[in-house]
Amino acid sequence: RKRAKMKGAAPDLAPQSVAAPVKQPMEPGKRARRLALLTALVFGFFSCHNYAQEAIMALPGMHFGAALGLLEVLGVMVCSGVERHLLGDTRVRSPLREYVGVSLCLLGSSALSNIALNYINYPTKVIFRSSKLIPTMAMAAAINKRRVEPREYVYALCVTAGLLIFAMGDWEVSPKFNVLGMALVFGSTIADSLLPNLQERLFANGSSRVEVTFVTNVLVFACMCVMFGFSGDVAGAFDVAMQSRYAMSLMVVYVMLAYAGITFHMQLIKEFGSIVAVLVGNTRKAFTILLSFLLFRKPFTWHYVVGSVLVLGGITAYAINKQRKR
Repeated sequence: RKRAKMKGAAPDLAPQSVAAPVKQPMEPGKRARRLALLTALVFGFFSCHNYAQEAIMALPGMHFGAALGLLEVLGVMVCSGVERHLLGDTRVRSPLREYVGVSLCLLGSSALSNIALNYINYPTKVIFRSSKLIPTMAMAAAINKRRVEPREYVYALCVTAGLLIFAMGDWEVSPKFNVLGMALVFGSTIADSLLPNLQERLFANGSSRVEVTFVTNVLVFACMCVMFGFSGDVAGAFDVAMQSRYAMSLMVVYVMLAYAGITFHMQLIKEFGSIVAVLVGNTRKAFTILLSFLLFRKPFTWHYVVGSVLVLGGITAYAINKQRKR
């Protein structure tokens, strides 16, 4: 009897496992408002950033696209380092070897696209870089094992085709063709397609947005210093900045806008995934060109109408399909 009592008491003496708190999914309405807020912030900051980029490249004597990329990386590295210190987020959760691929992709995306501006105009750059949506979806399925429905590729194709047609309307105004520039921006597009999927893997390891931003840009900055430190690009851009207070102010604003845009873009990737982030990014590019069309008088062509219908139609169909799957 005593033995039975002891046997019955055993479960009470055993250590009880405490279940880890489960993060509750965000309510659909709140999630939609969150997506709308992040989308608006990405649109606003990157639209201003793109105009600042064009303004810097239009400065007299400014033909140092590589230095522009180095400046952006330096600014983002410093800002994210300060934010990381203020938040007390000093721990590196993902192995450094996993940052190598992300850093190489960011290096290729930033450096190649900025150097390409020495040879092609901004609308041409948009035309090529907007085509990254489809490879990003394919890589999301290959790298992150995410199932992508065939109809989602159709929506992506509509968005990409719409952006191409839309941007061609602006491209026709002042076409500028250079084979080297095309090759550079194509290489940056491939790197940019890999980037959000590799960032998602870091977030899956528990890495924070500020950690990923800081560590990645430190590695990229080190690589850029080696690559462009002896090319004369950095010294040339510094001379341009010293020529006027306007040029210096424009570069400082450019860096701040870049950091704000990147911050909200990475938060969008973390909360909603790389495919949604790329869709938002592609639509934002169309918005940037539309804003340019509204602010500066340009000849009207059918490209703007057809492009707008394809982009908005593809985005709407994609959103409805996502909502239906939930």
